Amino acid sequence: MSSQRYRWITDETRRQAVKQVTELLPHTASVAQAVRVVAERFSVSPNSIRNWMANAGIDPTQTLAEQRLAAAQAQIARLTELNEALAAGRTPPPGAE
Repeated sequence: MSSQRYRWITDETRRQAVKQVTELLPHTASVAQAVRVVAERFSVSPNSIRNWMANAGIDPTQTLAEQRLAAAQAQIARLTELNEALAAGRTPPPGAE
């Protein structure tokens, strides 16, 4: 099996690829899917993207879990606020649906 070298890819391009994976994670079904999408965008192998993430010290699985946890905590906060308003007989705050 031959090893691919991407000497034409700059460090900035690698940083952009890593950033795109982390931004795409909440919108994909899995880490693998996010990595595949970005790999296709940059015309590199998914393994290269994973290596670049590892070199940047980013664990995509941890990043995805943190993003999902933050989203869940925000939803809990909104629901708690709505519940408190309803329990007190107040009109719920705007946007709390």
